[in-house]
Amino acid sequence: LCPALAVDSLGRRIGNGAGHYDRFFQANPQAVRVGIVYHIQVSQNPLPLEGWDQPLDWIITEKMILRVSRRSS
Repeated sequence: LCPALAVDSLGRRIGNGAGHYDRFFQANPQAVRVGIVYHIQVSQNPLPLEGWDQPLDWIITEKMILRVSRRSS
C-alpha cells in the first residue's frame, strides 16, 4: 500500500519526492502496487511522468476502487 499526494487514472502518482516507493517497486516487480488516497487527490488530468516513476496497479479512495493496470502481478 502506497500513499501519494496525487494520482491519475493512468496510475501515475506524485509522492513526497524521495523515491522510496518507486525504488521498492522497481526492486520488487511482482508487488501489487496499490495507491491509497482521498478522492479529491485523484487528478482529472494526466500527471507528469519521469523515467524512474513506477505506476500503480490500483487506486483506492473512500469513494472508489479503480484498477489502472493490466500488468501481470
